[in-house]
Amino acid sequence: MAVDSQRRGAPITAINVTPLVDVVLVLLVIFMATADRMQPPAIDVDLPEASQASEAPSTPVALVLSTDGKLRLNGEVTSADTVEAYCRRRVSEDRDTRALIAADGAVRHREVVALVDLVKRAGIAHFAIQVELPER
Repeated sequence: MAVDSQRRGAPITAINVTPLVDVVLVLLVIFMATADRMQPPAIDVDLPEASQASEAPSTPVALVLSTDGKLRLNGEVTSADTVEAYCRRRVSEDRDTRALIAADGAVRHREVVALVDLVKRAGIAHFAIQVELPER
């Protein structure tokens, strides 16, 4: 055997990396299995359907109204005053700022109209209401 052929008391010159590779592979499998659970859950919004819809250009201002009454600006829960200030700042930087408004189908029409009014009051002239196309 190779061990018997080495001199006794001589330093070991070869390192066995097999256990290291095993540990790394186990950690990789664990990471891959849990990676999808580490993402925060998306906002669950039941969008209304429309027979006609077009793709919106790049939308730097994304607003979401959910059934729990929370208003989200670019994914973060915020207040109407903060949204208005943010929109005014964006319009001052770029007059062609656009907004995309997504509201759950169960949200009252009055709340959606109030959000549209807020966006217009802040100076954003172009906005779109996000909808889903019906499956064919």
